[in-house]
Amino acid sequence: MEEIAITRIKALRAERDGDRWDQAMHRFTEVAEAMATMDYSDIDGSLMEAAIDAAQADATTGEMMGVLKNALGWRAPHEY
Repeated sequence: MEEIAITRIKALRAERDGDRWDQAMHRFTEVAEAMATMDYSDIDGSLMEAAIDAAQADATTGEMMGVLKNALGWRAPHEY
């Protein structure tokens, strides 16, 4: 199973439109960073719109989550 997933991700990355991906991920990163600092003055659109654009540009969930982790930080969920 893992090998199949890796093969599919490699194929996706090789076949996607790199320029479209770059633009979408740049915008997604800008919006996520603005969200982290709560400075929305220069941002056009929402995080959801930017995430949809990135997904439509074939960004993977892992790539988008990496942006969010870098911009917003991450800590383990609290266990009760």
